[in-house]
This record gives sequence, structure tokens and C-alpha cells, in this order.
Amino acid sequence: MKRVIILAALMTLPLPLAGLSQDARVYQPVEVTFTSSTTYDNPHRDVQVDVYFTGPGDREIQVAGFWNGGRTYQARFAPPEAGRWSFRTQASDSANGGLHHQEGVIDVAPYTGDDPFARKGWPRLSDDRRYFVYDDGDPVFLLGDWAAEMVWKSTEQEVDVYLADRKAKGFNVIYVVAMSHMYIRPRGVNNRQGQPFVLNEDFSRLNPRYFDYLDRIVEKANEAGIMVAVFPLWGRMIEFVAEELGYGVPVTVEEGLLWARYMGARYAGHNVMWIVAGDWKYEDPEQQQYWAEFGRTLQAASGAMHLTSVHASGYRGSFLYYGMDDEWLDFHTYTAGHYAEASTYTWLGAQKGYDARPVRPVLSLESNFENLFHNFWLHHEDTTGARRIQAEHVRAAAYQGILSGSLGGFTYGANGIWQWSMPWLMSGFGANRTALEALHFPGSSQMTVLKDLMQRYEWYTLRPLPELILRAETETNLPVAGNFTRMLAYFSPRTTSATLDLRVLGSNPTFTWVNPSNGESIPFSNKGKGGGILSLQAPDDNDWLFVAERSADVLASIDLEPSFLKVWANNAPNPFTERTTLYLTVPEPGVAVISVFDVLGRRIDRQEIRTTFITTQAQLSVPTAGLYVYRVDFAAASGRTYRTQGTMISL
Repeated sequence: MKRVIILAALMTLPLPLAGLSQDARVYQPVEVTFTSSTTYDNPHRDVQVDVYFTGPGDREIQVAGFWNGGRTYQARFAPPEAGRWSFRTQASDSANGGLHHQEGVIDVAPYTGDDPFARKGWPRLSDDRRYFVYDDGDPVFLLGDWAAEMVWKSTEQEVDVYLADRKAKGFNVIYVVAMSHMYIRPRGVNNRQGQPFVLNEDFSRLNPRYFDYLDRIVEKANEAGIMVAVFPLWGRMIEFVAEELGYGVPVTVEEGLLWARYMGARYAGHNVMWIVAGDWKYEDPEQQQYWAEFGRTLQAASGAMHLTSVHASGYRGSFLYYGMDDEWLDFHTYTAGHYAEASTYTWLGAQKGYDARPVRPVLSLESNFENLFHNFWLHHEDTTGARRIQAEHVRAAAYQGILSGSLGGFTYGANGIWQWSMPWLMSGFGANRTALEALHFPGSSQMTVLKDLMQRYEWYTLRPLPELILRAETETNLPVAGNFTRMLAYFSPRTTSATLDLRVLGSNPTFTWVNPSNGESIPFSNKGKGGGILSLQAPDDNDWLFVAERSADVLASIDLEPSFLKVWANNAPNPFTERTTLYLTVPEPGVAVISVFDVLGRRIDRQEIRTTFITTQAQLSVPTAGLYVYRVDFAAASGRTYRTQGTMISL
């Protein structure tokens, strides 16, 4: 990735820089450099610089500047639109003429490369807030991979091999920890290039030269069309808990926020995603508030252009701690735990995240890692009787999570890669393969199949439909998801048989068994019995994905089943608000007419909303507290119509 570097002179007059910036491209990092007129004792703490970029239509993006060694300060941003952008600076030390009131312009041309995130725009939430889309609106399935310890343990050549493999397999996110999630020694680690994480063993003095290598990792990943999810600080290392867990010298809350501002600023111009803290439970109110401030600091420093969430420890999800008033939290994540047979939280976490309000995308962030010991925390020293998680176990976790509501995507992990095992430091946890050897575990190739199948069956149009299961003989969960035209069910080897209600698909739907290990399909005939109630048994003892689809030549004229049109309302966040949010779940695109009546039958509000798949929100006007009746008339694009009504209470 070519980073455009622009030098700002030591002056406060406007600086015409168009001639220096002709190579700037949309969604590519632009770097503006300033030379401070003052030398500060602690450059991270003693001065703050904010840079305001203004583009076409007066769109403004504010990012923080960061210290990059000596008297050099920089700011980075990625212009989201072509055209002329100007910038101006504001420093907390207004007497510093090198940092304060610097100005310039940047001419930005369209992007013409191969990175889909640069061509189509960085990811954001879909209109219904159920999944992720590129900025142009096209859906994007986030297939991630854990490489937490890569930043300090890898070489550039190893990173090249790793990224080439993950790109070829369709991964579009990698997860890294800026320093380490395992070692603190006691004042940070040194990377393979010999650079310490901090200067003078002082956590308030981040070493810019350490971050030069993380820059290269992020740039190489972005060039390969891969977003980098960055953990700026591992949750256990903050002073709340670090000492009691034996993590050595802890990071103070002030130092942690300095890290958040620095990394937010340094990677504001790159395609990254922020994961706040890591692997911790945020049950203490003080901790909840701190990590929320950490997330807001990251977003403010990086221009609010990057998705942000939080990582919880096993059997937990972000929805347990953050929700209604946490505007910094863009999506929910959950951690299912490292079990061979997928844990109950594999699907329960997805369900809880899907049902959380307000609606946010759900992403399975950490599940069972391939080749890790089942119940790995029981085998740190004694491996007697230990067994390893296999590719089929990872597949089960992936399909059970997605079909239970984790529509954001899936995050794979492999023992050996997540802690970047090298012959000189395998890092325990039963690692028996180096990072580059672990690239070839079969599960990673099967994640390619997963992503291909989800895209083929338009995963973003699905929603969990457990109500279609009439009977299931299983030792685990049978996840079912679908819409009015398609239904998917995942049969693990622990599911013997099931009976499903497929009447919603009309007569003569098509049935297919798909092998999730290779994507091969087996057509299945219902022997002329049509659709309706269907009893199923998988073709063999392996796992299978069952797909039922409405026949293309059948124009459905049946009414929608009540379970396919759901409405619920709430007053939030203020119970005395005059605006009530009504959530409408629909099976396909169409137009919904929503009417609200008082108890005397007088209509007090009417809205017409063009819906997409899944969930649509409507802000209804409710003038006073009381009981109201709503009516929804839904006309689907396919010609189907349905009406439902109910009551809601305004407090």
C-alpha cells in the first residue's frame, strides 16, 4: 500500500499542497507530517494535536495526531471520497507554531486497485443493523483468523507467507494484539526487530519504532484485502486486575487511555477494527465505565471511521455488559469457549446477541481453536487423556453460531497461529506446530467452504427460526435459519433425526444436503410428497447442512405465518419519551404501513416504510402515556400480503 506523505511547513498561513498529493487515493492512508517547535519531556502526555480534514460537501473528519519520534508529529486519515480535501490543526499548546494552526490541501483520486474494502468502502452496519456491509451497501461476511502474538514474534517474511495463505482461503480479517496478550516482562516485550514496546520501561512512553513493524503488518494485510482487528491493550493487564493475576507491573488507567489515543491516531488511515480489552468479564461498574471510555477514545482519535466492539471471556458476550446507551459499541461479540463438541454458548451466545436491544450485528469472536486441547485449561501441565479439537468441531461451532443469529460472520483459530508459535517459543497450550505449519490444518480450508456457502445462500437474509423444529433427536443444538424462500439447518454428527415444518416454503420446494467439509451437494427427493412436514435423517454419520428452497416456478400466494411477521415496541432510552421505537421483523423486502390508534380508535400516527430483510425500526409518535393499538399492513415484493396488530404501552 502506498502511503502518501505530506510535509507541513512551520507556518500558520494556508499551505497549498495539491502538487504534493496527486497520488492520494480513496480509502488509502494519507500521512501529514509536522515538526514541533518545542521538545517535550513526554511527547504522548504533554501535548495533544487534533487535525480536521474537510472534504466534498463540507464533510469533516477529525483525527488525533501522534508522536513519531524526535520532534516529528503526524496525522493519518483515509479519504472516503474523491475530490479536494483540506486540513487544519489545533494543538493543546497553542504557542507551538509547528503543531498549531497548520493548514493544507490534498487532492484525492478514485481507487483503482484490487482491495474490495478500498473499492467498495470500509465496513459499516447494514440498514437493519443485523450484519456488515461495505460502505456501498453490498453485504460482507467477516471471516476472521486469530494471530494475536504475531506483532512481536513474527518476521516480515513470515507475515508474507501467512497473509498469502489467508487471502487465498478468503479470510478478510486477522486479529492481533498490539503488544502481547501473554507476556508483559515486566514492562512490555521486544519485537523480532529488536524494538521495545515502550521507552525507558515506562508505559506512558510508547516506542514509535516498535509500531513501525505493526504499520507494515497492517499495510500488507490491507493490500491483500484483509482488515486488521487490533487489541490495543489486553484486559488482564490493566491495573484493575493485573496484579492479582500475576501479570507483573500493570498498566494504569491513565496509561491505557494514552495507548488508546496513540493507536487510534496511528491507524486512523488504515482499514482496522478496534477490539476493546480482551478476554475479561466486565462485571464491575468501574471497569465497564473505563472500557467504554477506552472505546470512545479509540473512535475519537481515529475519526469514528472504524468498527469497535469488546471481547469478553468464555461463556460471555458484550451484550451482558453494554447496550442501550453505548453508542461507541458498533456490534456484539461473544466467546463460546474451547470445547471439542461445541459448547452450548456456541449457539446460546448468538441467540442472546441476536435478541439484545437495540439491534446490533453479532460476531462469533472466539470459539474452539483447531488442534487446541479440549478444555485446554485443564491440560497446562498434565496432558494425560487430553484430546485435540478437530476440524469437524470447528465447523459445528461456525454453523451453529451463524444459523443461531451470528450474522456478522465467524472467527477461526488454530493452535500454533494464535500465539504465533516458533521453534524458540511454542508458548504452551499444547502447541505442536509452528505458526507456518499450522496454516495447513484442514479446518482453515473448510472456512473457505463456509464463507462460499454463506454467500451462496445469502446468509444476511436469514434469521433464526427454531419454531420450525417440530422434533429433534440430538445431543446438541439443531440450528435452523431462513426466510420466506429458503431454510438452512445444520445437522451435527450428534443429531440423529429431526422433523421440520416447511409449509412456509409452499409446495414442491427443492431439498439439498451439502457437505460442509468440501461444499459438495446431494439432491434429496421428498418422493412426491411436496413440502409441508418433513422428517429428516442425515445421509451418514458426518455433519451436513440441509437446504430447502422454494421452487423458482412457484409464485407463492399463501399468507405469511404469524411467526414470520414479528412486532415489538419499547420506549428507550428515556421511559418518558414521546417517541416509541417499534421493531418490525419481515421475511423479505416489501412495504410496511404502520398505524397507531388510541383506545377510542382515533389514528394518531401513520408511517409507510420500505423494508429490507430481517428487522426494520420505526419511530412512532405517542403523545401521552397510555395504552395504544398498532396495526401493520405488510405488502411483500413477491405479492404476498399480511396484516397483524397488537397493543403497546407508553409510560
